Amino acid sequence: MTEVSFHFNATDRLEHACKVIRKAATSGTRVFVLGERPLLEELDLKLWVITSTSFISHHWVDQDPFNPGDATAVLGEQVQKLANRPVLLNLTDAVPESLQDFSRVIEIVSTAESDRAAARQRWRNYLALGCPLERHDLAAPRE
Repeated sequence: MTEVSFHFNATDRLEHACKVIRKAATSGTRVFVLGERPLLEELDLKLWVITSTSFISHHWVDQDPFNPGDATAVLGEQVQKLANRPVLLNLTDAVPESLQDFSRVIEIVSTAESDRAAARQRWRNYLALGCPLERHDLAAPRE
């Protein structure tokens, strides 16, 4: 069953998405990032300049030729199945289709009430599907 992790209280969803993708890159994990085109275009720019000395390899799913094998992150507006059941980073307000194609889904939730309300609904939907859920409060003090 696909595990779902909610990362709550992100002050900047895209900055946190970059951190998640960078962590995946260091562990050799591939990430499919699902979102609407304008948001993904902002993320694309951030991934080019995440730090002054690093670059995170990423690829648009609809680029030609599509060769996701070289990219840590694949950006797309519709879920695409990738080899090895990678992580799905969901930046939409809906539960993505084809959850079984991914070993893990990560949801990033900002402090905006509209975002929190949509996340609560997704949480209920994932529960109804029987997905194991994790909650990570980004505002909580680190131990």
